Amino acid sequence: MWNKPFSPREKKLAVFLALVLFLLGFYAKNSRQAPKPQEDFDPAQALEVDTSQDQPIEKTANGTYVHITGAVKKPGLYEFSEPVRVVDVVNTAGGFTDQADPDQLNLAARVQDEARIHVPSKGEVSDQAQGQSLDQGKININTASLEDLQKIPGVGEKTAQRILDQRQESPYQKIEDLKNLPGIGEKKFEEMKDYVSVF
Repeated sequence: MWNKPFSPREKKLAVFLALVLFLLGFYAKNSRQAPKPQEDFDPAQALEVDTSQDQPIEKTANGTYVHITGAVKKPGLYEFSEPVRVVDVVNTAGGFTDQADPDQLNLAARVQDEARIHVPSKGEVSDQAQGQSLDQGKININTASLEDLQKIPGVGEKTAQRILDQRQESPYQKIEDLKNLPGIGEKKFEEMKDYVSVF
């Protein structure tokens, strides 16, 4: 039998070895365990993240699509992220060609979403010019200012503002669309109809 007592040095060595064995055992045990984040893995969440990355970027609500044709250098369909005027669309399309007759256009007019602008050549009468001759003296409810709208019989500031607000959402396709606005009934529309146009 071993009855010799341990020396202080042997006791320290035994404690050190026991500590090393403990740490090795602890490390080996933890290395065999699956990582905790995988235990909480939610396939539905992963699917949601993946598919969101594949979705196309949506267009802004204020996006304006304009189709320009005729005597410009680059006719076609253009998208604008901010409100634009006819002159902005012409410049984006490369500017006028030598055959263009810009005097037939109102370059300062605001452009609505889904609008089509035709730049006439010299000697050509544009649709806009034809509309102006047919509706001479009438107020265009798609382009008129707040002050001009109040020149329409029966239209005050509040009604004029409603007309402006509605056309910002969607341009008027026909003058009868005015009857969809609050405060414009059949009687008031009869007062207005001979003084307004949509071209």
